[in-house]
Amino acid sequence: MKKNSTVAKKLFLVVLLAFISYEGFSQMKTYAWDTYKIKFKVPETFTVEITNVNAWVGYDNTLTLAVYPRKNEYLPQEGIKKALYNWMVNNGVTNIDEGTEIDPEKMNRYSGFLHEGTVDNYKVEAALLVDPDYPNISFYIFIKYTNERLDDVINILSSFAPII
Repeated sequence: MKKNSTVAKKLFLVVLLAFISYEGFSQMKTYAWDTYKIKFKVPETFTVEITNVNAWVGYDNTLTLAVYPRKNEYLPQEGIKKALYNWMVNNGVTNIDEGTEIDPEKMNRYSGFLHEGTVDNYKVEAALLVDPDYPNISFYIFIKYTNERLDDVINILSSFAPII
């Protein structure tokens, strides 16, 4: 049986509520990463540190988002889970949960996997998303945050969408 994490449940609830109200995104801005045909929202308070073909990294005082593309892997679902788990361990994340499979119908057509953990006394949400239009491209999503930023984390995760 799969263990559904609190953030994953809230993520899917936010996606549903986003259709009813866009108020949750009122203090967010959209970034379009044209190279990979992906867009996502981040808090207006973010400073963008890196934006190139290898990474997108932005942060403010209590939340950091990093997005790293992966190319030509074509991982099966179990391979996605294992690759994400190993990547988190290699980046110092501990207390990693069993994770949650991402449902493409609830995540803007992206499939993949989501894990929670901790690093340096911060909470971590990490996902590996597979592009629905270009399955040879996937993205590591790494969010490090403090407890009071959970709503922002959910808004960020639910905002990832392909650029059509």
